[in-house]
Amino acid sequence: QKENEVIPVFMRVISTGSTKDNYVLDTTMEAMTIEEEWKWIDGFEGLYQISNMGRLKSFRRDLNGHIMSNKNKNGWYFTVNLYDERNKCHTARIHTLVAKHFIGEIPKGYHVHHIDGNK
Repeated sequence: QKENEVIPVFMRVISTGSTKDNYVLDTTMEAMTIEEEWKWIDGFEGLYQISNMGRLKSFRRDLNGHIMSNKNKNGWYFTVNLYDERNKCHTARIHTLVAKHFIGEIPKGYHVHHIDGNK
């Protein structure tokens, strides 16, 4: 992987059914066959949408929305800065946004992990 290389992220949200850390994202090839679905990000309605495949769309400057690039030069989970209507910055991780919007609220003490460890 080259520095600043844009890597497409294909995800589907699944649950392991265990009692701890039961939210995982499947980034396997099977996940690429799922139809992409978009939802408004809570607290950022009208500004940003997240897809079940881990893509982020911004409506801040484009009324039709544009898909923001995913760059990960540090090798950690994708992190994004979301700006609210007052232009205040809020940092979020893509995999956590996907889990929250496509599984539901993440209980206190739980964590979201990729099923294959792919970040």
